[in-house]
Amino acid sequence: MHGKPYSLKEFFVDKWANYVVNNNDWSQMQAKFINAQIQNAKKVKLTKEQVSKIRE
Repeated sequence: MHGKPYSLKEFFVDKWANYVVNNNDWSQMQAKFINAQIQNAKKVKLTKEQVSKIRE
């Protein structure tokens, strides 16, 4: 990328980008992951105040 060693974040971005370029199923896989996250979030009952505190 820029001549110096990859950070962990750069490594995973590069790895995911290569996967997306070389595979057709990434969109379906991403949709399953996002839907699972939404389902889990609905199961966890947080107040508006708790959500605000998490976002800080």
